[in-house]
Amino acid sequence: MKNALYIFLFLVIGITSCEKNTMGDRRDQDEQKLSEMLKEIKDIVDTVPCTDPSEWSFIGIGSKSCGGVKDYIAYPHAIDTAAFKELVKEYNEAEAEFNIKYKITSDCMVVEAPIGIICQDGKAVLVYENKSR
Repeated sequence: MKNALYIFLFLVIGITSCEKNTMGDRRDQDEQKLSEMLKEIKDIVDTVPCTDPSEWSFIGIGSKSCGGVKDYIAYPHAIDTAAFKELVKEYNEAEAEFNIKYKITSDCMVVEAPIGIICQDGKAVLVYENKSR
């Protein structure tokens, strides 16, 4: 009887350990997918140098776990803006699903929207009420 109990405990520990590793592996894969999506978005933006800020706009990117965007990104009008916005939408939705799936928490502060864009060294820089970043 004791041997059966030991075998049962060994199996339970082994199964739950595998489940945790599998969940961790899935999370790593999901994080990698999000990173690749974000890189693709940034690579598209980087294809056009910023020389005239009136030829650029910005859009919210990312998803906080309690709602709202994590940040903003500038994008040039010279790209296929409809496709770009769809890509950002897919990224935002994927991050929102990730947050739910893995019970991600974050601060619930509202991210300040930019008030404009300037060009610096060929890059678009978002301008905020009291600073640029």
